Amino acid sequence: MNNYQIWQDDQGFTRLLNHNQEPVSVRTEQPLEMARQYLTDVAELYHLEPQWIKNCIIPLKSIFNPTERASLYYNEIKEVKGGSVISFSQTYAGIPVWSAGLTLVVRNNPGRILSSTNTLFFKMEVPKLDGDALKKILQLDGVSLAKVLGLDTHFIDTIRINGNRPVVYCYDNKKRFGTHALEETKGIAFDEFHPSLPLPELGQNIVQGGFYLAVEMLFSLTQKKSGRLNWRAIITTDGQVLYCEAAIDNVTGQIFRTDPSTLSGSLATVPDSTNATLNPLRSSVTLPGLVAPVGGQQSLTGEFVRISDVEAFTVAPPATASPFDFSYDARTNNFAAVNAYYHCDAFFRMVRDRGFTVSTYFNGTTFPLTVDHRGRFGTADGIEINASCSGTVGIDGISMVDFELATTVDNAANPMGIACDWRVVLHELGGHGILWDHVSHPNFGFAHSAGDSFASILNDPETTFTGADRFLTFPWVSAVINRRHDRAVAAGWGWGGANDSGGYNSEQVLNTTLFRVYRSLGGDSANLGRRQLAANFTTYLILKAVESLTPLSNPANATAFEHALESADGFDFDPVNPSAHYESGAYYKVIRWAFEKQGLFRAAGTPNTSEGAPPAVDVYINDGRNGEYTFQPTHWNCTDIWNRLVADGGADHEDPITAQTNYAYVRIKNRGTSVATNVVVKGFHALPGVGLVYPTDWIPMATPQLNAPNIAANDAVGVVVGPFEWVPSQVGHECMFFSVSANGDPSNIDGRITGAIPEWRLVPNDNNLAQRNVTPVAGGLGIRGLLISLANHPFWIRNHERERVKVSFQATIPAILSESRWVASLPRPFTLAFNEERQITPKLVKGRAIKNFNFRDIRFGSNYNITITVLFDGVPYGGMTYRIDPHIKE
Repeated sequence: MNNYQIWQDDQGFTRLLNHNQEPVSVRTEQPLEMARQYLTDVAELYHLEPQWIKNCIIPLKSIFNPTERASLYYNEIKEVKGGSVISFSQTYAGIPVWSAGLTLVVRNNPGRILSSTNTLFFKMEVPKLDGDALKKILQLDGVSLAKVLGLDTHFIDTIRINGNRPVVYCYDNKKRFGTHALEETKGIAFDEFHPSLPLPELGQNIVQGGFYLAVEMLFSLTQKKSGRLNWRAIITTDGQVLYCEAAIDNVTGQIFRTDPSTLSGSLATVPDSTNATLNPLRSSVTLPGLVAPVGGQQSLTGEFVRISDVEAFTVAPPATASPFDFSYDARTNNFAAVNAYYHCDAFFRMVRDRGFTVSTYFNGTTFPLTVDHRGRFGTADGIEINASCSGTVGIDGISMVDFELATTVDNAANPMGIACDWRVVLHELGGHGILWDHVSHPNFGFAHSAGDSFASILNDPETTFTGADRFLTFPWVSAVINRRHDRAVAAGWGWGGANDSGGYNSEQVLNTTLFRVYRSLGGDSANLGRRQLAANFTTYLILKAVESLTPLSNPANATAFEHALESADGFDFDPVNPSAHYESGAYYKVIRWAFEKQGLFRAAGTPNTSEGAPPAVDVYINDGRNGEYTFQPTHWNCTDIWNRLVADGGADHEDPITAQTNYAYVRIKNRGTSVATNVVVKGFHALPGVGLVYPTDWIPMATPQLNAPNIAANDAVGVVVGPFEWVPSQVGHECMFFSVSANGDPSNIDGRITGAIPEWRLVPNDNNLAQRNVTPVAGGLGIRGLLISLANHPFWIRNHERERVKVSFQATIPAILSESRWVASLPRPFTLAFNEERQITPKLVKGRAIKNFNFRDIRFGSNYNITITVLFDGVPYGGMTYRIDPHIKE
């Protein structure tokens, strides 16, 4: 465990371990075993007793045991975006200590621990461990609770107890009336209203910082000013109120955010699973867009969706009175209704968030759309596993959506609705729903729909499925919907292959193809924000392509839809985000490549188990991907661009020297099936930095372009073009950028891109373009020479295209340094206003001494790179690479 940051309180107890610079890898993917191994490693730092670690894999039971003192038990695994939070509760006398324990933040695939937090108490004594008194408080009714709270008698009829549990509580007089009591809101716009109760005075036995056996009491109460609110109180076994705070009342419900197999991380979680297995996977959410209650009853009717019982099997949707809480067991019709509302509503909000006007995109659909959470498709009673999306009378929009069951097991007493699977909802609305309005048909002419693609792409970025099967499209209902999105061309799943038979089979071929687009645009990134952005882009392109279709142009084959997608890329992407605008034209080559890899564009006479052919002319600068478009996390490391101090045609890169003419060279190749003719290469340079925008920041070289000889078909050797004369202004490390075009294959800057576009979208998605932000630094003068050389190579961060952004950094350094506890030193996160720039000087912070540091044995490669990635609002935006060169001694 290296490169961690530690924070201790004023008593010397470790409270935080941060491993973000080097996440901790543990030898298992099992969450609890991973946590146990980690806690063993940090036991000394956290002052953990051996018995605590032993108990940490035992689930918390909260059983009163007056002979047991402090311990640590497993509490829960909370699924978060891209990972999980594993928590362990501290107990005393077998009872959980309020807000005390250990939490581990884990990033999935593979499991790595990013940080851990310790809120344990190490000096505890709890007086009066009286089990009978505890039992008495747990049995309080509404009348008794009102008296304990000191309420007037007229409140007694309005109070309702919602739940309780025993706790050990450390009294803090500053928080007795809630954590809001510590906040200062005066003078702030929209001051918050925090209701409180006139609690009785505490006895002299209650002292600041004392520990008390108590009961956490959850209850509802109606007050004239605040209405009916939910409350939490902590009451000691002798009836004293240590804490009491109200929660603001909202319209909420419980749903499965995604399918239960993904949530649990196990394919063993199936629709046949019981409430005991499924209920812990529910999430409490606010139900958006609901209309106002009628007659005190809140229904599941909103802006986009209305849950209604219009088909047999006859099951009325739920309605609730204040407090408006739609929370039910998973295996109930009511839970299915809440999921049907939330997920269908979420789909239309997703379409809106991609920049479309919902009423226009679905111009044949009447909103709110009728959705039956327990309908029927092919049966009279709805006892089947299915879902459907019906067209209107005019066959020009969606009439209704109905959902049946996810399983027929235990259906009579405990039904499990298929509307609870977000992926299934996406298949219906993202597949058939968008087609009804545009092609007056629920299917493409060549495949069932693109619904599976929405299911796979939108569930991938934040998936917590650790079962190592990323490509199972419907994991929860895979027993009846066994479809995948990693279908192999060699196994007959290519376009034109044996399994390209239309319907669901061809939908899997399409899903595999579109998922490849998503992966290339960032779906394979280690960064959650980049994956989410890739999912946004890809689903936008699908929606835009379908929007461009009519009943007359419903694509009859994959080639037609591929072209529709390329056309969709010709429109600017303007999601509902005031700071986001994405110039068109960046992705059409990626789209073409994705279909090629799945067998489209196959040459005549080629077996239908082979990939397709590249374009007739496909000139490129090799950035390490040989002209293809697999995702590349660092797009600025192209070493087929280099500099010389004299025009000698040499192949080794030399540090540019300022205020004099330098000479740049670039190697170009052709993966096309025909000779590339009329080849033109252009060269640019820019101040070293991140956030570069074309053409704003790129200056043509003194030799702005050169003609190149013809390049043969399938030429992986290529030709060197140069010298390009240029005069750098920054010592040693200006950025260089090249473009190559040929007849039939122009670069995107030669017509496709018409406006300003950032480098991170432009460069990696067009193999005609390449960028070198690679800076050699001195490795031949020992560690002191490296430190001085690095300090003399600053770079600039620019924000040319957004509103204010938060800038942060990630850095990797060679193992020879990190193993000796050296770290890269960069500024703390800061904000950057629109059109603002800031100079950054990277540094290395010394660790242990390294003897004979001269890198004489270096073989050039990423093992000896210092790579700095810059993130804007948490998303990688670019970076700089410093290559340690043993030949440089100044």
